[in-house]
Amino acid sequence: CFLSRPPRTQLQWITVHITYSAGTTKFYSNGAPDDTLRWSGYCGRQGGALVLGQDQDRVGGGFQGHQSAAMDVAYLYIYSTAFDSAKVAARAALGAACPTSSEPLAAAWVFDGTVPTQGTDISGFGPTLGVVGTPLYVPYAQKPTCEPRAPDNYLVTLGKHCGGGTIASLEDGTPYGWAPEAGGLAACKAKCTNSASCSAFVWRSDSKCFWKAGVTGSTLSTLTGHDCYRKGAAQAQACPAFNPPTGTGSCSCDYTQGTCSCSCAAGYSGSLSATCTNGQWSYVSCTAVTCPAVSPPTGTRCSGCSNSYQGTCSCSCDTGYSGSPAATCGSNGKWSYVSCTADVTAVSITGACQDGMNTEYQPQAVTASGRWWFRSRSGLALYWDKDCDGSGGPSRWIVDDASTVVSATAANDLDQTGACRYVARLISNAQLPPSGTWHVACDGAFTANSLVVSTGSDCARPSGCDASNEVYTSVDCDGDGILDHMCTTTTNANRWLVLSSEGCPSGWGSSSRPESECPAALAVSITGGCHSYFDTKFEPQAVTASGRWWYKATNGLTLYWDPDCDGTGTPSRWIIDNVDTISTTAANALDGTNKCSYLARSELDSTAQSPPSGTWRMVCDGAFTDVSLVLSTGP
Repeated sequence: CFLSRPPRTQLQWITVHITYSAGTTKFYSNGAPDDTLRWSGYCGRQGGALVLGQDQDRVGGGFQGHQSAAMDVAYLYIYSTAFDSAKVAARAALGAACPTSSEPLAAAWVFDGTVPTQGTDISGFGPTLGVVGTPLYVPYAQKPTCEPRAPDNYLVTLGKHCGGGTIASLEDGTPYGWAPEAGGLAACKAKCTNSASCSAFVWRSDSKCFWKAGVTGSTLSTLTGHDCYRKGAAQAQACPAFNPPTGTGSCSCDYTQGTCSCSCAAGYSGSLSATCTNGQWSYVSCTAVTCPAVSPPTGTRCSGCSNSYQGTCSCSCDTGYSGSPAATCGSNGKWSYVSCTADVTAVSITGACQDGMNTEYQPQAVTASGRWWFRSRSGLALYWDKDCDGSGGPSRWIVDDASTVVSATAANDLDQTGACRYVARLISNAQLPPSGTWHVACDGAFTANSLVVSTGSDCARPSGCDASNEVYTSVDCDGDGILDHMCTTTTNANRWLVLSSEGCPSGWGSSSRPESECPAALAVSITGGCHSYFDTKFEPQAVTASGRWWYKATNGLTLYWDPDCDGTGTPSRWIIDNVDTISTTAANALDGTNKCSYLARSELDSTAQSPPSGTWRMVCDGAFTDVSLVLSTGP
């Protein structure tokens, strides 16, 4: 009895059943009758030969290559009782798995590639049955305990993924020959989770299969026992190791679930989530960062820019500026600049009768004369004009109001008004605005003011001083024309300073400073007087014997508190007068006249630490009149 295939038939991995009953032999392929499995000779009860893959007939023609079966054989079972068709179909469904103990098995082989030189009688009944391969066990001696051998296309390599261990048994409880994995399912899964090569499944302690994402097949989660080795049951669509695209940062992959989560690299935005389906990774890549059109700071010009991450521009400095400018596109999609520096620094003016002039002026641009023009925070323009009305008048430095637009190209009449318009001027050809006697508009008339013009930028404001109980003030504490910074609590109990005279430190410091270190912050401004003469600012001068400051305005008025202005026990009061100085040591009569002489006084019996708002008696048109004054403190 022999088994072969028609020539050139390319079928592999079929389960062949041959039954012999009542003198009739039937052939089945995968449980169904298959007439292409031809036989010749006589397979009877008295013996015979079953030859797979070769025509060994009575003619004696020997091996004929064109008659060989194009198939592989992994298992061969011979039973002592023929199966009916239903049993054959049911048995074929199990594929190459081990037979159950209820089946009358006469012999079984697992073809492992070894070829013995002679046949072996394994039936116990003779005659000799020749086989290719070594039989796995002797029939009737013990129940089948054959080791499952998975062909390559099963993709079931438990030994590779679970260290040779598995938690499984045959349906009758007989264990396979492998020892359980220490730690059970958790240990098996951990070994499989982060390995791109783990392409099939691991066992669970309840004998069910745990499958990776992408494994195909029906009812895989309910397969038990040796069914997990069933042919085709574990056709895994394994994902390859994830190869992230350009722009991806670090990734965390779970190959058991077929997912990867990645950050984006510097210069890219978003995030990347990859999913493995049918052996293919799908994802949306990180987006490359780009910067908008370049907008360099004043004094810097840039062109030829690359707006991708770490892209740069070709930059240069305008006239009047110097440095090594640069522009770089950052990972946040914004340009960072190395700016050109103005060849001049800010200038500050002090000593003007107009408080708004006593401030810092920042350089704006270079004019046609090669001199810079400046603008203050309040908008005042400070510039040099060769001939302010075009009539041939003398050149001068000018301070004008915020509406002034200064031409950078005009040779003269830089405000283009055709008139010499200003709130202060000094005839000079200096390259920078000089200190000296300026003519300043004071109370409607031009008055000679001795102005100090100093160079240097204001201190940078530190971060902080933004709590609900804190007050921030910008003020020139040390009188050098450069703005300093002060932070006080609302109760004025604590005070922190950043002073230019101390090198403009970057932080507020940890210690409270005395108010004497920034007297300018205590300046008092009066509004509501019956004459504009009274509506002015009083700068603190010194602390008197009572612990209160006395003040003086640029127009000569003084403001101080006197507990007894004539030394006779008169009520205490705040006083406005025009004396030159106030005593810091006298207990009373601080003006030294021993007379209650003043131009205005607060309500009597006032003990306020600072000059208060309220009703004051003030000399108005030669007579004392009650006037409601508002006194505010600050620079």
